[in-house]
Amino acid sequence: MSHQVIINQEKCVGCKQCQKYCSVDAIKYDPEKKQCYVDQVECVDCYVCVHQQAQFCPKEAFEPA
Repeated sequence: MSHQVIINQEKCVGCKQCQKYCSVDAIKYDPEKKQCYVDQVECVDCYVCVHQQAQFCPKEAFEPA
């Protein structure tokens, strides 16, 4: 299974608002980088984060890979 969702690290501001929108908890926070990322092992490619990001991501950083 290929995973096709990423968070553009140039856009992510690390607000963590996106984490609560992932039903499988695939959106993680890296405290060293102070940014979120999609755990490709846990992601099920539902694309909720991509399609609904205007509701929670101030930079709309989610992108299909």
